[in-house]
Amino acid sequence: MARSGVSQEAVNNAADQLLQGGVRPTIERVRAALGTGSPNTLIRLLDRWWADLGDRLRVKDEKIVLPHAPEPVVQAASALWVAALEHATDIAQRTLSSEREEVEKAREVLSSDRAAMDADNAVAAEASRRAREALTAVEDRCGDLQRLVELQAAQIIDLTTQRDASSRERISLTERLEAAASQREVQAAAVLAERLALETQHRATEDRWLQEVDRARQDAARTQSTLTRLEMEHSDALRAAFDQVSSMQAGLQSAEQVRIGQAAQLAALGAELKRWHAGRGAKVDKKKIPASQRGTVTPTPDARKGRRRARTLK
Repeated sequence: MARSGVSQEAVNNAADQLLQGGVRPTIERVRAALGTGSPNTLIRLLDRWWADLGDRLRVKDEKIVLPHAPEPVVQAASALWVAALEHATDIAQRTLSSEREEVEKAREVLSSDRAAMDADNAVAAEASRRAREALTAVEDRCGDLQRLVELQAAQIIDLTTQRDASSRERISLTERLEAAASQREVQAAAVLAERLALETQHRATEDRWLQEVDRARQDAARTQSTLTRLEMEHSDALRAAFDQVSSMQAGLQSAEQVRIGQAAQLAALGAELKRWHAGRGAKVDKKKIPASQRGTVTPTPDARKGRRRARTLK
């Protein structure tokens, strides 16, 4: 389809003007004369011009008039003109055929180049698309890495703070454990000294009260049993305390609760020892009454039974 502004009549006029000027009409010359038109359109319109050239010349031949010329001269001139036109048409046809072949070759080359260019453009477009996608992915990855770095930096700061707090807490707990261990050693020494004092007092009591050997022996047995029990309880408490110390060192979080439990246990043991000591002290004071004042002491039921047995034996 011809482009806007290029028609068959315009191509015919341009070709006629070129032919009348003694110039062979070609696609380039017609296009230069018109100032527009694609080669594909011009070659089709120029082919039609060449096809219609013979008919137009024959029509023009009938109109050839030579004023004041004899008829034979007019006929001879017309015949010569027609022969010249036919010769020119033949030359033009051969030239047009050669140019058509060149144009077809150029069209094929142009089509091949265009196909290659389209393929290159497609490859370039695909490569550009992949590059843009890769760039977007890299930018996203960089953003993710930046956020990850910032998160890890915050976590490092938090962990450093927690580590410092844990270190301070560990030092504090260690100091408290050492103080608790020292206190337990002091308490253990006090308990041991008290046990030795009780044993000494018990032996002295046995020496003074020979007449109450049975009861003293029973009291001694009970005292020894109590002492043994207390010693075992104390040993168990010490072992439990040291086990708890080891457990406290392994688990710093539960150290305070274990220490409080041990302190309560030791306090209970001390209270029990004090109660026993108070009770035992009362018995010892009673046994230390001088012989001159023993008559005023109210005899115990066991003593009264012993006296009745002595009178019966007598």
